[in-house]
Amino acid sequence: LKFYFGGQQLLPAFEAHLRGLQEGDQFNFTLSPKEAYGEIQQENIIAVPRRIFDESPDLSLDSLSPGDYVQLTDDQRMPHNGKLVSWDQEQVKVDFNHQMAGKTLYFNGVVLNVRVATEEEKYRRAYVEAGGVHRRG
Repeated sequence: LKFYFGGQQLLPAFEAHLRGLQEGDQFNFTLSPKEAYGEIQQENIIAVPRRIFDESPDLSLDSLSPGDYVQLTDDQRMPHNGKLVSWDQEQVKVDFNHQMAGKTLYFNGVVLNVRVATEEEKYRRAYVEAGGVHRRG
């Protein structure tokens, strides 16, 4: 993983565990759900009218299974990714929690390289590959 340290692209607790490490340093740490993507919020599991799926050729329940991810648009036309939980003749239950919500995360590895950020990286606050290819994390 190559990233711009402090670019706010990674979990703050992840970066906190790496802060101060040098090339060759090993790391091994755990992030609780609270430190990572939060606990599962029951209010983010929503029953959506089945007609929304029945009227959309892209959301046919005949070709989907529980656990599949779909993108639905809210009243303000903002897209939201959700995981199909279950459905019946009237409604489809969709979980809009982050897919990593409720999970404990484990990390271990070694720092391979640390360098001073380039001016472009400082401007973008993101890692930039040699040749100017912009990476977001």
